[in-house]
Amino acid sequence: MRNLHDLPRVRLGVFPTPFYRLDRLSEQYGRGIWIKRDDLCGVALGGNKVRKLEYLLADAQKQGCDTVFTTGGAQSNHAMLTAACAARGGKALTSVRFPAPDTTGGQLYYNFHTPTQYRGEVVSSVDYSVGGVYLLGEVTFLPKAGYSGIVTIPYVGTDADGIEYTGTVQVMVTPSASSRFSDMGSYNSWAGASVEFLAAYGITTGTGDGTTFSPASTLTRGDYILMLYRTFGFSSTAAAGNFTDVTAGSYYAEALAHAKALGIATAEADGSFRPNDPVTRQDAMVFLLRAMQAVNRSVPNAYDSYLSRFPDGASVADYARTAMAAMAQAGVIQGNEQGKLNPTGTLNRAEMAVILHRALTL
Repeated sequence: MRNLHDLPRVRLGVFPTPFYRLDRLSEQYGRGIWIKRDDLCGVALGGNKVRKLEYLLADAQKQGCDTVFTTGGAQSNHAMLTAACAARGGKALTSVRFPAPDTTGGQLYYNFHTPTQYRGEVVSSVDYSVGGVYLLGEVTFLPKAGYSGIVTIPYVGTDADGIEYTGTVQVMVTPSASSRFSDMGSYNSWAGASVEFLAAYGITTGTGDGTTFSPASTLTRGDYILMLYRTFGFSSTAAAGNFTDVTAGSYYAEALAHAKALGIATAEADGSFRPNDPVTRQDAMVFLLRAMQAVNRSVPNAYDSYLSRFPDGASVADYARTAMAAMAQAGVIQGNEQGKLNPTGTLNRAEMAVILHRALTL
């Protein structure tokens, strides 16, 4: 019996196909239940058939065939896949271009390490090659916060003969149904995926001994600046001084010094910052916008009139209106059950996680 690896093969699919955990069934039956998504092989209709066709078409090429015959039912997936793969040809893939890299469900990035450390966004004018300057293997998809479902990404491939063909890659986005922290409880239903996102990239390490997150705890101004500092990594060589009420050596002193130097956080008339006071929702948006601008992350501008969409939009303070409008339009901050922005209300740690998750995946 011959080794499968010794047989001629043309690469038609994107393998291996991914596994996805079925969280609800796993929870119901008390064990991990996974499904293999062969429908995401890069050629629609089924991965097993594509695997077989990779060998059948390679053998046809080896024998010098220029036509392939197959049989099947009136709507045979195998017949349709054979036609699609035969039209694809059999030459090696050399490069891929993504004509619409920005999708409603997420964004393609190049040389991605963390949500704030990547070389750049994938652009439609660049060919990402199997071996070259811009490598196809360095392309990563990052889902948008709150998105669930299938994301379809169109591509244009080029083979060794210079022949172009089109197709789609489908990515199933399934947000985490829970986080690693033991005290999330009911917060998991709306904040679990965001908390897990921040934890996965080391932005948060939890509270206490690291097994809890304290989702209901009100966030202070100092702690919020510290979270922005960890999230975006902003820094300034001019961070020599600090606010008058920030004790040297305190756990947020370094973050506040850099934030002060960059104008992310500003002092009161007496030079203080009130780091232990609760951060308001409007101040949180002001600090967030400034932090993102400091690291050259863009947020589309919004007209002040955008705030009129909210029943309490007129109550947003003058100094915060630009930030609140921009972040509301971008979906980073949203209205509560009554549709209100509640600008002078406070933030708890769960709300902070959702806001940062949305901002990092704009």
